[in-house]
Amino acid sequence: MILVAAIKNTYVIKLGTSLITDIETNEIRIDTLNNITDQIARIKEKKNIVIVSSGAIGLGLKTLNLKKRPSLMPEKQAAAAIGQNKLMNLYEKLFNKRHITIAQVLITKDGISNKKGYVNAKNTINTLLKYDIIPIINENDTMATEEIQFGDNDNLAAYVAQIVDAEMLILLTDTDGLYTKDPTIHADAIKFEIIEEITTEVNISASKSNGLCSVGGMSSKIEAAKRALEQNIPVIIANGYGKDTIENIANGISCGTIFLPKKEE
Repeated sequence: MILVAAIKNTYVIKLGTSLITDIETNEIRIDTLNNITDQIARIKEKKNIVIVSSGAIGLGLKTLNLKKRPSLMPEKQAAAAIGQNKLMNLYEKLFNKRHITIAQVLITKDGISNKKGYVNAKNTINTLLKYDIIPIINENDTMATEEIQFGDNDNLAAYVAQIVDAEMLILLTDTDGLYTKDPTIHADAIKFEIIEEITTEVNISASKSNGLCSVGGMSSKIEAAKRALEQNIPVIIANGYGKDTIENIANGISCGTIFLPKKEE
């Protein structure tokens, strides 16, 4: 089985539902996505980019006349089938303006759990990068079941970072990092700037999201960080609303919370 070599200097950037979707209206935040695609275009000459994007289910809810994320799997899958098409059309429009070609890649957990599926996914993504195309990845919700789901796109992003041997995993969200407490409630909350070990304190600090359409919250980001760190991939949780967040990361400017792999002894 032929294995396509990984493309070096690759960032995997995960965009969360609460970042790119207004959970009250289930509409995409166009200004936010425009800002993110603009930054990606500016760093693309020196970094290869893979995007893991949430938002498909949220976009499909309006068509189904649903106010919040459904609990029944068939309804989730129907919303995803509707929303995925809308989401990709929007990405294509935004990146076409910047003369960048994109491709859709849908993955299932069971699909990459065997060697053949894993290698196929790796070869597909690496070949797209070789041709200077940005893969936009999501879970294939219409095929997945509760037993074989990734669970959330933070977890999926960690798997993708491993598949492409990423230089860094960037989890963009609506907060600027991990805090000791919920900063929207506690004025004395302190942000973790650098985390070299995921301790009990770090795990306790991560809180579940109560968004209507999002899944996982900060706890899932900690789990994703654990998986990536096992592969020696640094992870940054940062504010996706920032005008220069992605560029600052590419230029080595501190922002958000960075998780560093353990140094080799």
